Amino acid sequence: MRKERRELKKRWRKGRSRTLPSASALFRYLENFHDAGQEKYRQEGKAFIPKANDYLKALGRINKELLGFESSREDTATLDMDATLSATWKKVKDELVPAGRQWAEVCFVPDKIGPSKKGPEYRYLATREELKQTELPGMEKRDDEYLFPVMKIQEQRYKVFGIVTNMDWAGAVLIPWLYQRCGKSEEAQAAMKSDFAGGKFPSGDFGENAAWWLIMVLSHNLNVLMKRLALGGSWITKRMKAVRFGFINIAGRVIDHARRLLVRISGKHPSGPERFRE
Repeated sequence: MRKERRELKKRWRKGRSRTLPSASALFRYLENFHDAGQEKYRQEGKAFIPKANDYLKALGRINKELLGFESSREDTATLDMDATLSATWKKVKDELVPAGRQWAEVCFVPDKIGPSKKGPEYRYLATREELKQTELPGMEKRDDEYLFPVMKIQEQRYKVFGIVTNMDWAGAVLIPWLYQRCGKSEEAQAAMKSDFAGGKFPSGDFGENAAWWLIMVLSHNLNVLMKRLALGGSWITKRMKAVRFGFINIAGRVIDHARRLLVRISGKHPSGPERFRE
């Protein structure tokens, strides 16, 4: 035991200076995700997305496996374009689409999933809603000047919106449910940018920045799962800053007693029941 205590003391002799890797080590790690050979295909004045190398593809598979684990526990979830996880909490009511908003199911099969009968089955719905706001004389807009798709039928403009889903709900129920979820994806994006360093990229190379973003998304999803599966209660809706100061970064006293290493915290701390729950 004396040898183990000496090794433990030696291990933590530098305090908090060894808790995080250095900036140079992080950059060397991120360089593995960038394929410099793809830059020769870049053309001036044209958008270009380099192909992902094996390391970058592996990061995507890790996040896919994590989402697969969560989907096995939940009946319904909403996935944003960056595969951030946002569980569905609202109960669906038997509602009708509000007056003025029309919808129709569109018969459409994309080329990507069309060749295979075993491909995923998706439904495609389109909605249109009257633009009732009167335009001032001399300030009329063209269709391409709106911030959203519009269509014009008999001098009446409509706002057009498309929905892709694998759910078998009736459109009159699905569309109100979707509009009830408005704002949740923006909350997730704000958390990723400010809480998990997704708002700033470390490099000018595409592969390194893509790896940074995927690691950030993975961290966000792990945090969501921790709050829902391990903490529960009021912790589910808390941002990362509240979790850090209320659960992770709290004061404690390290005690070496009876050949055991203990950490003692205040019994009145709000995180006490969650920390010691079996």
